[in-house]
Amino acid sequence: KELVKREITIADQSAASVAVTLWGARAQQEDRMFDNHVLVSIKGVIVKEWKGARMGSLLEAGSLAFQPSTPEAEKVRQWWAQGGKSANLTSLSLTQDGLIELRTLQTKPAPCTVELCGIIVNFRPTYSFTSKEGKELVKREITIADQSAASVAVTLWGARAQQEDRMFDNHVLVSIKGVIVKEWKGARMGSLLEAGSLAFQPSTPEAEKVRQWWAQGGKSANLTSLSLTQDGLIELRTLQTKPAPCTVELCGIIVNFRPTYSFTSKEGKELVKR
Repeated sequence: KELVKREITIADQSAASVAVTLWGARAQQEDRMFDNHVLVSIKGVIVKEWKGARMGSLLEAGSLAFQPSTPEAEKVRQWWAQGGKSANLTSLSLTQDGLIELRTLQTKPAPCTVELCGIIVNFRPTYSFTSKEGKELVKREITIADQSAASVAVTLWGARAQQEDRMFDNHVLVSIKGVIVKEWKGARMGSLLEAGSLAFQPSTPEAEKVRQWWAQGGKSANLTSLSLTQDGLIELRTLQTKPAPCTVELCGIIVNFRPTYSFTSKEGKELVKR
């Protein structure tokens, strides 16, 4: 039997979200029907559990109504208008392997969806571009580190990426749930799913471990980057003909060095190099 489905994710004033699968004619409605954060009422949703997550599916005998006008619907509408659109939602439909130390990503089969907690040791400015489908997108890459002395790059999207730079500065501690990690050229790269969450300065016991590690010497630790794509150790002479730019591993004797040089970047950041 030929089937058509569409997954939507809804949120309410409890600051939680859940995925619901629509079928057949309901799923085939035009995309514009589901766009612009429309309010819906869904009756007859069967909810099942998988890997600790909750997934909904609309039964054929159920109903889907757009822009309902019931008192319950009005509560949700007011919540969204009064700040719900910027709420840090808890996804009930996020299947993941739980909180793990960064270094374990090195050997973990990819792709996988995980929860991470670490100190932001680097972040890049936002980058806007147009997808192949013609959609305007904004992203920002942050790099986090934890007590395993490893770091990994995680890409944030949309409103999360567009938060002010100061939110990511000064080695802030973050908890990130719903990070899909993929492998490329031996490196691990993370991307925060839309259903995931980003929390600054969490106060969980796991977060406290990272905070103490950073304060007790982690800030000067020699971190192993899991997101460094490179071609491995090469002899220096091969750089002469190697296509650039490229990222490599080198090993050699220091035959000369220069003094440190301090300067201010275009972004107004104080930098030191040698």
